[in-house]
Amino acid sequence: MAAALRRGRSNIIGVIVPAIDRSFFARVIRGMEDEADEPGYRVIFCQSYDNSQREREMAETLRRLQLDGIAVSIAKDGIDNRDYYRDLIARKLPVQFFFDTAPLGLGTPTVVINDRRGGYATTKHLIDQGFIRIGT
Repeated sequence: MAAALRRGRSNIIGVIVPAIDRSFFARVIRGMEDEADEPGYRVIFCQSYDNSQREREMAETLRRLQLDGIAVSIAKDGIDNRDYYRDLIARKLPVQFFFDTAPLGLGTPTVVINDRRGGYATTKHLIDQGFIRIGT
């Protein structure tokens, strides 16, 4: 801890996902750990269970640990934590959102899945290969 304070870095990244046991998030978690390990980072994972209040509590716990940043897949219960994340960002904590949605207007990096674009590219590829009866 003392070394981290001197360096101003903890080399720890926090990640909040709805549920670790979902196959998508299990693969994302594996990939995050693999990529973080090489440059010497460690990753702490928390689950929101798709509950925005719990998500905010987990983010606050991670913030108090003085991590180098937080990656969040936001909960789907309809509660908007945008103001909370705006406050975290104002405190100079890097926040990145990932998966299929991200709060708008925060100016943070996001990694989102574009199902519409993916479906279009897949269908176009099949048509280009000469397939006619797609999806039947």
